Amino acid sequence: MSPALVAALAALLGAAVGAAWRPLVPVFGHRSDDADEQPRWTDRATALPVLVVGSSLAFAATGLVLGWQLALAPGLVFCALLVGVAAIDLRYRIVPNRLVAIGTPLGLVLQLSLAPERWLELVLATLAAFLLLFAVAVFSPGGMGMGDVKLAAMLGAFLGRAVSVALMSGLLLAAVPSILVLARLGVKGGRKETLPLGPFLALGGLLALLFGHSLLDWYWSARA
Repeated sequence: MSPALVAALAALLGAAVGAAWRPLVPVFGHRSDDADEQPRWTDRATALPVLVVGSSLAFAATGLVLGWQLALAPGLVFCALLVGVAAIDLRYRIVPNRLVAIGTPLGLVLQLSLAPERWLELVLATLAAFLLLFAVAVFSPGGMGMGDVKLAAMLGAFLGRAVSVALMSGLLLAAVPSILVLARLGVKGGRKETLPLGPFLALGGLLALLFGHSLLDWYWSARA
């Protein structure tokens, strides 16, 4: 099957997944669906198209890069979880425990079913990602929540060693709007503003899924 056809089929699946996430967001978010609790972009008129388009693009990119192979299945499951994490964190400012509690063992099972010889890499990546962000959360409690820490473990379970690319790119992406907020409001005013980290880690996870291993191979070969 051609990469273009795989990408097109994946895009259609992604659109369906994005549409399915909209009614599930309040369920996983543990909050009421009152309009006054919604961030500005997630009102009922905009949430659905944003989810559908974003999910469709993520799935299409995954299908285009991975192609028609067994690795595509865990890649698409990973994308579906990332879309849910991003939507819920933007909506409620939380990364739901239930979602990452399902995603982390699921990622390990799916990846190990394809490549059981990677068990040590995957387990170490899961633990290392969790411990790294846990340390950040402990020493800087205002900047990161435990949901983000648990999300890091899920990233490690799906990505293995490429989780380093996910965390680095996610944190760098999150720094851009933070710097803009500080520039606009100043240090004192900017400290009062909060940004959800989950969507940026999710985007970093997608980038790592698509390009993480290639970037790591390039980096280590350049250093050799």
